[in-house]
Amino acid sequence: MVLVAVLVVVVVVVLFAVVDLGPPHATTNKAAIPNRLR
Repeated sequence: MVLVAVLVVVVVVVLFAVVDLGPPHATTNKAAIPNRLR
C-alpha cells in the first residue's frame, strides 16, 4: 500500500513538471521554474 502511494505521488509530480515546463530540457528547467513562480 505504501509503495502504491509513493508511485502515485511520483506520477503526479512528473505530470505537473511536464505541464509547467513543457519540453524536458535539464538546462532550461532550472531557469524556467523561477520564471513560472514569479
